[in-house]
Amino acid sequence: MFLTNRRVPTLAFSAAILVLGLILVVINASGEDTATSTSMRPTSGIRFVDAVEEHPSESVQDWRTYADLVVLASVSAESPPKVDSGRGSDSSGVDLIGRTVNVMVKEVLWKSTDRPAPDQFNIEVFGWFVSDQGELSEAAARGAPRLEPGRSYVLALGWRGAMCSEGDETEPAHWSVIGTRGAVPADGGKVGIGEFEGSTLNADDLEGVDTGLGADSVLLTYSGMPPAAIAKGLDDAKADAPHPPRTSQNACGGE
Repeated sequence: MFLTNRRVPTLAFSAAILVLGLILVVINASGEDTATSTSMRPTSGIRFVDAVEEHPSESVQDWRTYADLVVLASVSAESPPKVDSGRGSDSSGVDLIGRTVNVMVKEVLWKSTDRPAPDQFNIEVFGWFVSDQGELSEAAARGAPRLEPGRSYVLALGWRGAMCSEGDETEPAHWSVIGTRGAVPADGGKVGIGEFEGSTLNADDLEGVDTGLGADSVLLTYSGMPPAAIAKGLDDAKADAPHPPRTSQNACGGE
């Protein structure tokens, strides 16, 4: 579940947001950079959010450990921003609102489960920051795509069981990207071409781009290659640990 309308003070603050089904994000607008806080930094109309995640999702080893499926997919649509019309003009702060994107699966590249792959599915992702003046800035995770309509990606997906919390609606079982870096651009059938951090990335120019990713990241390892190369790397890789169950103390007890 994504908190689609969340008030974020403009002074130093921290707020926890659930996105992509499993990511805990800590936002800090004071401009400090620490291991547990981040800053909002506007760049070409984009404000970045760094994620503190349940587990890593950057390397082939991470994908091998936590993914049930790896697919080549495209984003066909996204929900429009829904801004609260009742927000006061004299309040201070910004809202972080989410998006629902529809994902169409083009090809299953790799799988570690007998569960059938979906033809399409919806996921919740970062959307926009909204100022008190109603101005929108795209929200993006550092070192990861935003997942935008018309673009193609290789996605590492995990199946999450239904979640139940007292007083809240039951969250049905669903497919979800394993983490912010469980997605890499792949326009035109080539890894490293396409949308990344809200801008267009070209694999041929990647050496001059500060991605903030490690040398063993999926993006840097397979940049310029066809998506099938990632599948071969996953076959060759060994999981760090047995595939962890995606359940919690709030699980409903079913699939």
